[in-house]
Amino acid sequence: MTFNSFSSAQFNATSVSASEYFSASMKGQAHPDTDAVAAIFSADNVPRYYQQSLADARASVEAVVGLQAEAREVAEVRDISILNGATTVLMRIYHPRGDVKLPIIVYFHGGGWTLGSVNAADRACRRLSVSTQSVVVSVEYRLAPEHPFPLPYEDCFAATQWAAEYGETIGADTGRLFVMGDSAGANLAAAVAQTFANNKQLNIAGQVLIYPCLLPSGRGDFASYQQNAEGPILTAAEMAWFWDMYLTKEEDGDDSRASPYVAKDLSAMPPSKIVVAEFDILRDEGIAYADRLRESGVPVDVTLFHGAPHGFYWLDAALSQATELDGVLAEWFKRF
Repeated sequence: MTFNSFSSAQFNATSVSASEYFSASMKGQAHPDTDAVAAIFSADNVPRYYQQSLADARASVEAVVGLQAEAREVAEVRDISILNGATTVLMRIYHPRGDVKLPIIVYFHGGGWTLGSVNAADRACRRLSVSTQSVVVSVEYRLAPEHPFPLPYEDCFAATQWAAEYGETIGADTGRLFVMGDSAGANLAAAVAQTFANNKQLNIAGQVLIYPCLLPSGRGDFASYQQNAEGPILTAAEMAWFWDMYLTKEEDGDDSRASPYVAKDLSAMPPSKIVVAEFDILRDEGIAYADRLRESGVPVDVTLFHGAPHGFYWLDAALSQATELDGVLAEWFKRF
């Protein structure tokens, strides 16, 4: 396969096979909320992640709560640990009701496999649990570069296995098990879904990929990488830095567990929801992956947010489109 095989899915007004569009009147221009957030970063002279020490970059992501709305109340939140070989993996579990078995979503946070945590994603997971009426299992997978590929993937795989086997003990209906992630977390969700679809070890009801990164920087031919190279929020240089942190050698990018886009057969994949943002370097590869799934006979639903930047899902106090996405996800999960 050549890596530019699906570049025909590049964004334009007529070719994007999206079931929903949001802020269509903003097409070609940033949403006012996006401009406001970009202005905050500019005024504060916030350095890009690759311009900071790793510790400072991680602290910057943890500070994202300053752009998040107040935490939603759920019936129960608890932290548990499981073993993945000799490694302990923390998981934070959210149950919105506690008195009934609900679908279970195993969630992997974004942050370029290098940044982020269950704490940074806590408020987003609370929103997800309430809006979808699901048990959410947020996974504290190991981070690169200390723990490069395939270790984050292996932690996510182990967490999903645990959820399938023991989900009933946390009030979940394991017959309705989903994987979900945003950005690098969506990469991990797609990789885990592919593995289980291929080995038929367990049945995943669906996958939700929010602005997924699916192919190492420079290996695709996607217009969005040029159009949105300078952001806002995520730049092409930062995405390349994240991939360099995650992969220890170039050949790792040929492994579909690292690069779900390169998988040869997607026909066994579960129903999929893919969300893309217009002003995101990753927009076109998300659309291209959706096209591949659809061509393989997989039910896939795409939502495009016009005027939106990468990372908007977490920033619900600053970016109103995050709340719109809550509604989109709630409607999709009602199908199951």
